[in-house]
Amino acid sequence: MRALQKRTLLILGLAAVIAVGAALMSLREAPPGENTLATGLLLPSLATRINDVALIRIKSDEGEFSLRRQADGKSWVVPEKAGYPAQFKKIKALVVSLAQTCKVEPKTRRPERYARLGVDDAKGLLLTFEDAAGKTIAALVVGKRKYARGGIGEGWRYVRLAGDPQAWQVSGLGAVEPEVKRWLVSEILTVNRDRVRQVSLVHPDGKTVRLSRQTPEQLNFVLAGIPKGRALSSLSAPNVLGGALASLSFEDVVPVGKIDFSKAVTATFETFDGLTVSADVVKKGDDYWAWFSARYVAPPPPSKGEKARVFPHAPKDGAAEARKITARVGGWAYKLARYKGEDLTRTLESFLQPVQTKSNNQKKDRKK
Repeated sequence: MRALQKRTLLILGLAAVIAVGAALMSLREAPPGENTLATGLLLPSLATRINDVALIRIKSDEGEFSLRRQADGKSWVVPEKAGYPAQFKKIKALVVSLAQTCKVEPKTRRPERYARLGVDDAKGLLLTFEDAAGKTIAALVVGKRKYARGGIGEGWRYVRLAGDPQAWQVSGLGAVEPEVKRWLVSEILTVNRDRVRQVSLVHPDGKTVRLSRQTPEQLNFVLAGIPKGRALSSLSAPNVLGGALASLSFEDVVPVGKIDFSKAVTATFETFDGLTVSADVVKKGDDYWAWFSARYVAPPPPSKGEKARVFPHAPKDGAAEARKITARVGGWAYKLARYKGEDLTRTLESFLQPVQTKSNNQKKDRKK
């Protein structure tokens, strides 16, 4: 019984608050001249069944996708993305705000005028909420936003309930993202640069890039293998790669088997505290895709008489961190932002100053 109560609270919450708000709204007196039909909640059925929502369908000119609640009652996934995790907090915010959305003013009932408000079937955003049995709890078309004078505040929205010709101006409805990627849990992993001891990039042709630091306090990474007579473009140039896994996010995701990583660049990040994160990165057309895994090897204990080492941002249980990372991301291939893909596939030459040739020197002399 206790587990069931906990699950109910974690699903979407605030049902009691909404019920109180609904009661207060029903008691509100309409100001002189206000249409009394415009008072009250837009979707009282949703307000009373907020914890029954198990599936949300979102359809717009951007495409169509859904958000499905899992059996644990608190996690959500996107079926159209092979069940990739969705943002629970964002889903909760949407459902709660819609359950609290209030009618402000009735608008047109004429279909030929729907397009001006954005509530026509062709251009509007269709939201459908279903229970676990697949029955519709609520459905509506979300249209354009109307701002107060000067664009101050959240403003209002135009909506129309599915199957109802009446369009409404409403207040309280939060943002509704029409793009599926905006609902996915966007962060892949985070390894702060302060933790990183060494990075290596191994290209398919065997060429390798390595950079490292001796201590966490050392400001700049040192690039190995700089050819004689060459120099770094700047002392801090290798630091970009050293911090490449800080708050790493993605633009798209597919099951890992959908991408061929046989000719990938392998990027390996080793931390002072024992975590190693590996990424196979491959370029497909203009896109960079990556596959991640993690492992943990405990660092050696301090030698006799040496003070215990303190590693920045290190978790209490490094082995558990590695298992968690691999379990969460190991089955997925991630499309990275182009600049991030370029960072993770850099060559030694990309860190160095250009080779000075005779023609380059002559150009410099002419500029002088």
